[in-house]
This record gives sequence, C-alpha cells and structure tokens, in this order.
Amino acid sequence: MAAAWAQAVARKLQAPFVGGCWHWAAVLALQRLVVVALYAFVNEAADRAVCQTFVMVCFAMLHVGSRPFVQPAVQHVQTALLSVLVLIAGLNAPLAILQTGAFTGITATSANPVYSIKGRLQTAEAVLLVVPGALSAVAALVGA
Repeated sequence: MAAAWAQAVARKLQAPFVGGCWHWAAVLALQRLVVVALYAFVNEAADRAVCQTFVMVCFAMLHVGSRPFVQPAVQHVQTALLSVLVLIAGLNAPLAILQTGAFTGITATSANPVYSIKGRLQTAEAVLLVVPGALSAVAALVGA
C-alpha cells in the first residue's frame, strides 16, 4: 500500500517533466533557495544584485539547455519568466550601484543627471514586475 502511494506521488511530481529531467522540481526549489539565501546573507545591495544576476543567468541557461517540460507552451512560459527574472536582476545591479554610490562614488540626487537614469531603471523594473502575472494569466486562459 505504501509503495503504491509513493509511486503515485512520484508519477505526479514527474508528470510535467520529460524523462531525463525527472528531478527538475528539485532544481526549481534549489533556484528559489539560492535566491532567498543570497537575499538573506549578502548584505551589500550592489553585491547582492550582481550575485542574483549571475544566479538567474545560470538557471536560465540551465533551463534552456535542459528543456525540462513536456508541454512546449509550459516550456515557453517558463523561459519567458526566467528571462524576466534575468532582466529584473540585471536592472537591480546598476540601480543598487546608483543608490549606494558603490564602485563609482556617484550618488543619485535630484541635482545629479544620474537621478533620471535611476528613475528610468525603477520604471523599467516596475513594468517588468507586471509581466509574470500577465504571462501567467495568458497561460491560464490558453490552457497551458
């Protein structure tokens, strides 16, 4: 009885993934764990943003190289969402540098032309934060 239950759980967990990527649920959990750990343990905003950008690029490349999902629509949505995460993480790096003045000694004040760049980066990030919800809504409507 217990073996049948364990096999049913295993089939359910492996169902969205192609045969060679049965472990991909653990990879997705690891991605989230690494991002949270970076946010919790790296104190400097600029360092954290650079590390998170690196991690997001690595997981995006791993995803694109592995193509773990059975359904092509889910594969495309996940690729798009990872691309958005890479862009957001990439925008956070210069934004954190501008906010803290790290590496350059430049601070973003209203009298400084860098201030408008900071505002544009924040606007781009805000727009990108809407994309995952919109993609998820479209995927739900399409039935992916």
